Amino acid sequence: MNRPVRQLRIASNAARDLAERAEYLRVEGSLSVARDFLTSITHTMELLRATPGIGKAFRVRLRPQIEFRRITVSRPFGRWLLVYTYSETIVRIERIIHSAQNFRQFFR
Repeated sequence: MNRPVRQLRIASNAARDLAERAEYLRVEGSLSVARDFLTSITHTMELLRATPGIGKAFRVRLRPQIEFRRITVSRPFGRWLLVYTYSETIVRIERIIHSAQNFRQFFR
């Protein structure tokens, strides 16, 4: 029996992260790099809709009741992370963060 594909929701912080990161890549790289980044993000989000349990689980001290997960973005942007939560019906993208950053600081 096939499971239904979950809805995808993007938190306002994640939407801001995405816009800022894409603009940075456009300015510092090119429009093509920014488009490729958005394509990789989209591909990773679609993967999460179908199989949300694949990311690595973690918790943060100030929100211990929530199990967050993180997954690297599809190549060639594997240094970027999608941080998300999920339920039976929804995958919610919480943040989009570069792996060099301390991702836990974004949840204080």
